[in-house]
Amino acid sequence: MKRNLRLAQTVSPYGVGAILDINGESFVAADTSHWLKALDEVSSERLRALLGGPKLVTPRTDESEKVYSTDSGGVPFIRFPAWLFCKSCRRMVQWHKGMEERGKVPRCSWCPSHPQLVPMRIVQACAAGHLDDVDWQWYAHFRGTQAHRQCEQRTELYFDAVADSLSAGLEGVEIRCGACGASNTLASITESNSVDSMGVSCRGRNPWDRGGSECGETPRALQRGASNLYYPTLWTSIEVPSDNSDIGESEAAETIRRSLYYGVIANLLEAGHTLDEDVVVGIVERLVVDVEQPWEFVRGVLSGEASVPATTTDVHGLISGEWAVFCAPDGLVTEDFVSRRVGLGIGGGGDALGELAEDHFGSVVLVDRLREVRVLEGFHRLAPGRLDGFVRADGRRGVEGGTALSRLPASEVFGEGIFLSLNADRLAAWETRPEVQRRVRHLADNLDDSHLRGYLERTTGPVLSPRFLLLHTLAHLLIRRLAFESGYGVSSLRERLYSRSSPDGSAEMNGVLIYTAAGDSEGTLGGLVRQGEAPNLLRVLLETLQEAAWCSSDPLCSEQFGAGFDGLGHAACHACSYVSETSCECGNHLLDRLLVVDANRTVGFFDGLFDASEAAAARLVGPR
Repeated sequence: MKRNLRLAQTVSPYGVGAILDINGESFVAADTSHWLKALDEVSSERLRALLGGPKLVTPRTDESEKVYSTDSGGVPFIRFPAWLFCKSCRRMVQWHKGMEERGKVPRCSWCPSHPQLVPMRIVQACAAGHLDDVDWQWYAHFRGTQAHRQCEQRTELYFDAVADSLSAGLEGVEIRCGACGASNTLASITESNSVDSMGVSCRGRNPWDRGGSECGETPRALQRGASNLYYPTLWTSIEVPSDNSDIGESEAAETIRRSLYYGVIANLLEAGHTLDEDVVVGIVERLVVDVEQPWEFVRGVLSGEASVPATTTDVHGLISGEWAVFCAPDGLVTEDFVSRRVGLGIGGGGDALGELAEDHFGSVVLVDRLREVRVLEGFHRLAPGRLDGFVRADGRRGVEGGTALSRLPASEVFGEGIFLSLNADRLAAWETRPEVQRRVRHLADNLDDSHLRGYLERTTGPVLSPRFLLLHTLAHLLIRRLAFESGYGVSSLRERLYSRSSPDGSAEMNGVLIYTAAGDSEGTLGGLVRQGEAPNLLRVLLETLQEAAWCSSDPLCSEQFGAGFDGLGHAACHACSYVSETSCECGNHLLDRLLVVDANRTVGFFDGLFDASEAAAARLVGPR
């Protein structure tokens, strides 16, 4: 059976530790310590600096049907959960690696027709980042008699409907032992203390771990597709050019990294072998002749110390570097980045509506070509932000895990984009309005009380500002409109928000980049940039404001206050503002459509422009 998975999906949404459901089967990708040793590397020195210098690797493309084997694409996927059941006879089977047959799905050996086995829908996880099967043998017996609890039968378990039950929920199904007759329904199994009441402890492992470790956490039973089962930590960089001579590899380091010797030496050292220093020095002297202390230099290259920039070491620097390029007075042309500054196309022709629109925006930059690099650093389970619960994608534990010779999954896509910034003076005046600050303060208080605070602060910054909510909501509205105009799917467009203060406090960022994010599937055909040309962009912006002013769920949508998960949204819903979560930097949280256009004309940044556009449209139609 052929199973297809794009390269970008090995980073998100099906990166290390995530559950992949495909064709009735369920798998989990192992950490990079189990990947092939020789893999292609993705170049992004700013991300390597941010993450401490690991290699950024991507699996190989594979045209065979062996996508999940360790000797084909380089990413081993482990079948999980291991407990499967037959939909015909309802018998449960605990699958293991020795039962796998290449190219074949698990099938029931008891039924004459041998139907495909189905993975169990409930798994267990803990806050320390572990994921495991529920011990169904124990679950079926622990509430029974002493004789039931002493039953060790694991081959006659059944996952079946409760006799005479009319419930379609978990209370209507049970785990039953065919040997002793013990049974237990799944009612309340997903409650927070259900596994603890069973007396079951976490075995301290993930599906790719052969052993386990001591874990003091109490596991929780969850639906296999639960959203709190996996919180990935992803880093994204738009690979913009830089004039900083400290950024980028030295010529000598780049020569070494591109040589055939580099991969061989790195793999030998990673495997624990020792190398003769004279041999390494001889290799380096053949490649570069002007390096002092060649052995120490090679060690620095291998650990990342000699090949990553000394600057741009945090997310503030990462964003500010991109912001500086978009604010450059002229366009830039490099191999990976081609941009040009344009306007809304009004040109002072006496068009009052156009001039008002230009007064709301600062600059427009069209990016005809860009390269985006995404890296999966690791993940949390149950709740994000807990330091001791962070599992690195390279198999090391903790956020301060070693990075020398470590590897993190990465992907790159080439695309196009439209960058817009707002008028700084008008935005600053709008942010000081008391009614705007009151509305934003309510969301900020909810964010402070949310367990997603640490997860979202990486994007919002330490303080949730009005400009962030405005830019974030505007980005979502533009994605929805541009998808309609450009021909790209909504999930193929992505936002990049610039709403922070620059690191030195000298400038405030106030822009948004909408760009294609799935170039490996849909390609870059110029349809997005074409919408940024004059006069298309002005029309798109005005139509976006029209859609922001009214939602098919109004007045319910516009009157929402502190709605959504943990109250992290105001006037926003699937009918007006939500986009694919892979397109959003904040998981569809922290949105407020009224900050863009307010029907009551009290807090909307574009209220005046919307009224002018309505008046212009009325003049064109004329009296009836």
